[in-house]
Amino acid sequence: MSEMAMAESAGPGRNIGAGVRRRNARARYLRSHWDLYLMLLPGLVYFAVYKYLPMWGIVIAFQEYSVFSGIRGSEWVGLSHFREMFANDDFYKILTNT
Repeated sequence: MSEMAMAESAGPGRNIGAGVRRRNARARYLRSHWDLYLMLLPGLVYFAVYKYLPMWGIVIAFQEYSVFSGIRGSEWVGLSHFREMFANDDFYKILTNT
């Protein structure tokens, strides 16, 4: 299919080459500023390892966690652990002790 036929099939006022030019301009920009992105990498790794990945551990609070089953294999119990904790007679004593 010729370029003219592709442009006509895309609809009126639409330029197929604009997306390709934008992609090439973006690639040129990234190639010219690779050193800045390299400096950004340690910060991104830090946030991924110390801020984002630990969020998986929060899921354990809502499961009947088993070490052998792991996070994905443990049974989901919802808020039952929290209800049990707040219903405990010694909750306020434990809270103030902590």
